[in-house]
Amino acid sequence: MIDITSIGASLITGFCAGLVAHKFASKRNRENDLANFKLQAYSDFIESASKVAASRKMGNVESDLEDISKMNDAKNRIILSGEKAVIESVIKFWERGGTLEKESELLAFRDLTNNMRESLGHDRRDLFGVELTDTIFQLEPSSYSYRSEKSAPEDTK
Repeated sequence: MIDITSIGASLITGFCAGLVAHKFASKRNRENDLANFKLQAYSDFIESASKVAASRKMGNVESDLEDISKMNDAKNRIILSGEKAVIESVIKFWERGGTLEKESELLAFRDLTNNMRESLGHDRRDLFGVELTDTIFQLEPSSYSYRSEKSAPEDTK
């Protein structure tokens, strides 16, 4: 004969297991969504900061309003989703000027990128001994010259 108690216990156990699995899956999905939101905010902030820096270096300030607007949007998304160290670094970079024109801004940006890397799961020491500063702040590759391209004769292009 079928034991009703066993069937009831099995149903309750199955229901509870499903509920717990659903709760964990929902939490994991929220964490993944937040991680993607944060990564996109970091990427957008770095992209817009790079555009502002390149424009300023070339003497073009016409696109500043759009690029700074994008940087502000990304900054606010970082404040919503970032860890405390990243938020403090964004604030420091912003207070220094946010355009990568002065040394204090460059140092603040370097700290910001280090904190972003750490918040994304990288060990702060994993790049110890690797000199990234020149690469981060050199706006053009070593072999590229905007000025030489502008002054090159038409037949060599």
